[in-house]
Amino acid sequence: MPNPLGPSDFFALEAGEYLERLARLVAADGGPPPDEFVRYARALRGSALMANQPDITRAAGALEGVARTCHEQLRTWDAVLAEVVGQAVDDLKHLVRQARDWTADDTARAERLSRSLESISGRAPEGSRPATRSRGELNAGVRAFVAREGALVASALDRAARALTADPSARDPLHNILRRMQSLRGLAALSDLAPLPDLLDGLELAVGQLLRITAPPRDVHEVFEAAAKALTRASRDVADQGKPAADAPESRHFAVLLIRRFSDDRDVVEIESLRPRGEASIIRQGTPPVPPATVALGSAELLTHGEFLVHAADEVERAPTDTIRDLRLFSLTGTLESPRLLAAPSIGHGLETFSRAVRMAIVTGTAAGDPFGFAAALRSAGTLIRGLGPRSDPDQASTELAGLAAVLGQVPDDIVPIESLAPDDEIIPVEQLAPDVLDEAPLLAAPQEDASLAGSFLTFGRLSGARGRTSGNGSGRTSLPNAEPPRPAEAESVEIASLLYRGERALQRADVVRRDLAALLREGAALPRIRPLLDELLDLVPLALERSA
Repeated sequence: MPNPLGPSDFFALEAGEYLERLARLVAADGGPPPDEFVRYARALRGSALMANQPDITRAAGALEGVARTCHEQLRTWDAVLAEVVGQAVDDLKHLVRQARDWTADDTARAERLSRSLESISGRAPEGSRPATRSRGELNAGVRAFVAREGALVASALDRAARALTADPSARDPLHNILRRMQSLRGLAALSDLAPLPDLLDGLELAVGQLLRITAPPRDVHEVFEAAAKALTRASRDVADQGKPAADAPESRHFAVLLIRRFSDDRDVVEIESLRPRGEASIIRQGTPPVPPATVALGSAELLTHGEFLVHAADEVERAPTDTIRDLRLFSLTGTLESPRLLAAPSIGHGLETFSRAVRMAIVTGTAAGDPFGFAAALRSAGTLIRGLGPRSDPDQASTELAGLAAVLGQVPDDIVPIESLAPDDEIIPVEQLAPDVLDEAPLLAAPQEDASLAGSFLTFGRLSGARGRTSGNGSGRTSLPNAEPPRPAEAESVEIASLLYRGERALQRADVVRRDLAALLREGAALPRIRPLLDELLDLVPLALERSA
């Protein structure tokens, strides 16, 4: 599935549009209109300045200087100037395309272009910064803009939290949040202000989910309260220090609440179970939904989904802090389940099993506990999916996806962890449960009888206890020294089938195989190496469902 545009992509689109306008103006007969020439050159410089592209900013400023020279009629537009400016526009197009993967050669090329245009205009570019590429520093204007807009978004979040406390089904405050976020989302320099981009991504996904569903999650207002505090802290840090704290406690709390409130759907029950006791189901036959179109192996949808999983694995591995990692994991839960892909008759079951395992790994904390193993499983699934072709075996692909789901810890619902079977009380050694051996000597010597009524009851109780220690017919005591010693029991034979993996032993062996698979995936092992372990793991799953021998 396609990824959302990032700040670099927005800059490339915006600057590319300005350069196309400039190219048409320069190619016009008689030269470009001076006013439009200056306006689009200035817009190009402003876009590069906001995107924190100092080298392109200087070159665009030099082009603006040439435009101002023509506008002030200090230089006449002629064929030589038209050729120079046209070549400069082409060079700027190349620099804009290289903005994502900037190299030292691009820096040198931008420097030559700037000097050439400055020699024509005879003035330094306005508003440009030195030709040093500093990605972590923002000018005062951008910092003030981010601080102001972040504070406004935080205010909208706080109002939404109060509105959702009174009415969890309110929707107008959510639309207001999306409108407030637009100014920050379009800022190219936002990529240098981590974790602010990931905070906005997670917030946008949460708001979109609330707008789509009817029943909001419980205590949803707490999420927006945490988001308001996180945005307030980030805006204050940008204003004071130039960038937000990498792992602030406010942002950390917001990331945890996002996963806890919006990703955990284990409390959702089947609609068939919602019926009064003793009555039929509330479901009535209606118009069946239109089934989605078939997704063929090797189609663009599957290829894009595989690429997305590989990209998501890279993003999880490269997360510099726990907060950014959790925010990216939450974004993953919101984009995994595509109804069209999961309903595909060829491979949909395997995709659904794997998607469910990924979601549960994120919700239960398994993904955060072992991010590299989780990313390795994502990358293996993405590589498998994008490598499928029309001649691939869909059943084999579904089986391998189910095996990767097992690697992530997804087990059948009726199998419980063996640790949960431990008794709650303290374990007592079985030797301590044996009765104490009573001394038989007092039984052989008759005590002095008491003729009173109380003495008669005491005598009766003593004799009753002595009778209980005899054999069933009262003919002999078990502790007599001449009693025949018990014969040792003969060793019983066992069925060989009872020595096979089954039940708990199969589950234990499956856990060992799962750890071996995870180790191979972290090493980047190829599919032929992990296929034997996958086959064994899939064989152990039905054995684990059987009763132990």
